[in-house]
Amino acid sequence: VRWFNKDNWCSDWQTNPNCDWFVIEINNNYRVQVRGRGTGDGSRFECRSGNTINLNDWNHVGVVVDREEGSKIIIYVNGVKTVCDVSNLLTGSLDAVGKPIKLGGTWAEYKGRIDEVAIFKRALTEQAVLTYFSNINEKL
Repeated sequence: VRWFNKDNWCSDWQTNPNCDWFVIEINNNYRVQVRGRGTGDGSRFECRSGNTINLNDWNHVGVVVDREEGSKIIIYVNGVKTVCDVSNLLTGSLDAVGKPIKLGGTWAEYKGRIDEVAIFKRALTEQAVLTYFSNINEKL
């Protein structure tokens, strides 16, 4: 799964410190990874889930960016939570209004299926994410 949100499109987004970007992906070790740059000074942030996804099976993946008490990225994989403190690294805007969001791959092909995507304009509480996971799990 990949979500891509950029404030301004820059062809050199990986090296240009003025381009903010945010990516959610499955890395080569089958962990959910959130990476990006959100400061304008070139600093990057990265967060990896503590557990792996299950191959050839449906997985619930949730990512919450919580800025209430510092900036935290919270990754949920099948109900298991990983928290990363990125308070000094994530200060740019993640507002996607009027900007493209790409699912399923940007620079590399995504091989798999994506279903029941939901994007919220607020940080969900842990209980809300786990309730959402439980409700989806009942349908499987």
